[in-house]
Amino acid sequence: QVSCLFPLKRRPLMGTTVRNTVKARRTVRAMASIGFLSLLLGSMASCGRAQLMIPLPKFPDCWGAPPESADGWGGDIIVLAGGYGYGRKELSAWILQEMQQDKVARHVQYPPAFGKQPRMMTKDYVPLPFGYGHGSGTIRTWLVLKAKQFYDVSPEQYEAAEAVHEI
Repeated sequence: QVSCLFPLKRRPLMGTTVRNTVKARRTVRAMASIGFLSLLLGSMASCGRAQLMIPLPKFPDCWGAPPESADGWGGDIIVLAGGYGYGRKELSAWILQEMQQDKVARHVQYPPAFGKQPRMMTKDYVPLPFGYGHGSGTIRTWLVLKAKQFYDVSPEQYEAAEAVHEI
Protein backbone atom coordinates (compact mmCIF):
# COMPACT_ATOMS: atom_id res chain seq x y z
CA GLN A 1 0.00 0.00 0.00
CA VAL A 2 1.36 3.40 -1.00
CA SER A 3 1.12 6.11 1.62
CA CYS A 4 0.04 9.62 0.65
CA LEU A 5 2.83 11.52 -1.10
CA PHE A 6 1.31 14.95 -0.44
CA PRO A 7 -0.51 14.87 2.89
CA LEU A 8 -2.52 17.88 3.88
CA LYS A 9 -1.50 17.52 7.52
CA ARG A 10 2.04 17.00 8.69
CA ARG A 11 2.88 13.45 9.64
CA PRO A 12 5.56 12.53 12.14
CA LEU A 13 8.83 11.49 10.51
CA MET A 14 9.51 7.79 10.59
CA GLY A 15 12.72 6.45 12.08
CA THR A 16 15.33 5.03 9.75
CA THR A 17 14.75 1.33 10.08
CA VAL A 18 15.36 -1.51 7.66
CA ARG A 19 11.60 -1.83 7.19
CA ASN A 20 11.25 1.86 6.19
CA THR A 21 14.23 1.58 3.83
CA VAL A 22 12.68 -1.43 2.10
CA LYS A 23 9.36 0.41 1.84
CA ALA A 24 11.11 3.43 0.30
CA ARG A 25 12.88 1.21 -2.24
CA ARG A 26 9.57 -0.44 -3.16
CA THR A 27 8.00 2.99 -3.61
CA VAL A 28 10.82 4.10 -5.93
CA ARG A 29 10.52 0.88 -7.95
CA ALA A 30 6.78 1.40 -8.21
CA MET A 31 7.33 4.95 -9.43
CA ALA A 32 9.68 3.71 -12.11
CA SER A 33 7.54 0.76 -13.23
CA ILE A 34 4.08 2.35 -13.41
CA GLY A 35 5.10 5.92 -14.11
CA PHE A 36 5.17 8.78 -11.66
CA LEU A 37 1.85 10.27 -12.75
CA SER A 38 -0.03 7.03 -12.17
CA LEU A 39 1.52 6.69 -8.71
CA LEU A 40 0.76 10.33 -7.96
CA LEU A 41 -2.88 9.95 -8.94
CA GLY A 42 -3.26 6.74 -6.95
CA SER A 43 -1.67 8.17 -3.83
CA MET A 44 -3.71 11.35 -4.04
CA ALA A 45 -6.91 9.33 -4.21
CA SER A 46 -5.92 7.71 -0.92
CA CYS A 47 -5.26 11.16 0.61
CA GLY A 48 -8.76 12.44 0.12
CA ARG A 49 -8.55 16.16 -0.64
CA ALA A 50 -5.27 16.43 -2.60
CA GLN A 51 -4.92 18.28 -5.93
CA LEU A 52 -3.19 17.28 -9.14
CA MET A 53 -0.11 19.45 -9.60
CA ILE A 54 1.23 19.97 -13.12
CA PRO A 55 5.03 20.10 -13.05
CA LEU A 56 6.61 23.30 -14.36
CA PRO A 57 8.44 22.96 -17.67
CA LYS A 58 12.15 23.78 -17.92
CA PHE A 59 12.76 27.41 -18.88
CA PRO A 60 15.97 29.03 -20.17
CA ASP A 61 18.41 29.34 -17.26
CA CYS A 62 18.83 33.11 -17.62
CA TRP A 63 15.10 33.59 -16.95
CA GLY A 64 15.42 32.37 -13.39
CA ALA A 65 12.47 30.88 -11.55
CA PRO A 66 8.91 32.01 -12.19
CA PRO A 67 7.18 33.96 -9.42
CA GLU A 68 5.45 31.88 -6.76
CA SER A 69 2.06 33.24 -7.79
CA ALA A 70 2.57 31.67 -11.23
CA ASP A 71 2.90 28.08 -10.04
CA GLY A 72 0.31 28.07 -7.28
CA TRP A 73 -3.12 26.54 -7.66
CA GLY A 74 -6.50 28.02 -8.29
CA GLY A 75 -7.71 29.67 -11.43
CA ASP A 76 -7.81 28.29 -14.93
CA ILE A 77 -5.22 26.01 -16.51
CA ILE A 78 -4.50 27.27 -20.04
CA VAL A 79 -2.05 26.69 -22.89
CA LEU A 80 1.11 28.61 -22.01
CA ALA A 81 2.88 31.14 -24.20
CA GLY A 82 6.05 29.94 -25.92
CA GLY A 83 4.69 26.43 -26.44
CA TYR A 84 5.59 25.45 -22.87
CA GLY A 85 2.55 23.26 -22.29
CA TYR A 86 -0.16 24.02 -19.73
CA GLY A 87 -0.30 26.17 -16.61
CA ARG A 88 -1.84 29.21 -14.97
CA LYS A 89 -2.52 32.52 -16.68
CA GLU A 90 0.05 34.20 -14.42
CA LEU A 91 2.74 31.77 -15.60
CA SER A 92 1.89 32.52 -19.23
CA ALA A 93 2.13 36.26 -18.54
CA TRP A 94 5.56 35.74 -16.94
CA ILE A 95 6.72 33.71 -19.97
CA LEU A 96 5.53 36.47 -22.33
CA GLN A 97 7.38 39.06 -20.24
CA GLU A 98 10.62 37.04 -20.43
CA MET A 99 10.13 36.47 -24.17
CA GLN A 100 9.68 40.22 -24.68
CA GLN A 101 12.91 40.95 -22.79
CA ASP A 102 14.68 38.41 -25.04
CA LYS A 103 13.28 40.15 -28.16
CA VAL A 104 14.53 43.53 -26.93
CA ALA A 105 17.98 41.98 -26.32
CA ARG A 106 17.77 40.39 -29.82
CA HIS A 107 18.29 36.93 -28.33
CA VAL A 108 15.10 34.90 -28.80
CA GLN A 109 15.14 31.65 -26.82
CA TYR A 110 12.91 28.65 -27.33
CA PRO A 111 11.98 25.96 -24.78
CA PRO A 112 15.12 23.99 -23.80
CA ALA A 113 13.18 20.73 -24.25
CA PHE A 114 12.93 21.49 -28.00
CA GLY A 115 16.69 21.17 -28.49
CA LYS A 116 18.65 23.24 -31.00
CA GLN A 117 16.74 25.13 -33.64
CA PRO A 118 17.21 24.15 -37.30
CA ARG A 119 20.38 25.50 -38.91
CA MET A 120 19.08 25.80 -42.46
CA MET A 121 16.11 28.13 -42.76
CA THR A 122 13.96 29.49 -45.53
CA LYS A 123 14.16 33.22 -46.20
CA ASP A 124 10.44 33.80 -45.85
CA TYR A 125 8.95 35.94 -43.09
CA VAL A 126 5.86 34.44 -41.47
CA PRO A 127 4.03 34.84 -38.14
CA LEU A 128 5.42 32.45 -35.54
CA PRO A 129 3.14 30.63 -33.08
CA PHE A 130 2.97 30.90 -29.29
CA GLY A 131 3.81 34.61 -29.10
CA TYR A 132 7.24 34.52 -30.77
CA GLY A 133 6.44 37.25 -33.32
CA HIS A 134 7.72 36.69 -36.87
CA GLY A 135 10.46 34.60 -38.43
CA SER A 136 11.30 31.84 -40.86
CA GLY A 137 8.73 29.28 -41.98
CA THR A 138 11.25 26.61 -40.98
CA ILE A 139 11.20 27.88 -37.38
CA ARG A 140 7.39 27.96 -37.47
CA THR A 141 7.20 24.31 -38.57
CA TRP A 142 9.85 23.31 -36.01
CA LEU A 143 8.00 25.09 -33.16
CA VAL A 144 4.67 23.48 -34.07
CA LEU A 145 6.18 19.97 -34.26
CA LYS A 146 8.20 20.28 -31.03
CA ALA A 147 5.32 21.79 -29.03
CA LYS A 148 3.10 18.90 -30.11
CA GLN A 149 5.85 16.34 -29.41
CA PHE A 150 6.89 17.56 -25.95
CA TYR A 151 3.84 19.32 -24.51
CA ASP A 152 0.95 18.18 -26.73
CA VAL A 153 -0.14 21.73 -27.55
CA SER A 154 -0.94 23.39 -30.86
CA PRO A 155 -0.87 27.01 -32.03
CA GLU A 156 -4.65 26.90 -32.39
CA GLN A 157 -5.07 25.96 -28.72
CA TYR A 158 -2.76 28.83 -27.69
CA GLU A 159 -4.62 31.34 -29.87
CA ALA A 160 -7.95 30.22 -28.41
CA ALA A 161 -6.61 30.60 -24.84
CA GLU A 162 -5.12 33.99 -25.71
CA ALA A 163 -8.44 35.22 -27.07
CA VAL A 164 -10.40 34.02 -24.03
CA HIS A 165 -7.97 35.08 -21.31
CA GLU A 166 -6.32 38.05 -23.02
CA ILE A 167 -2.83 36.98 -21.95
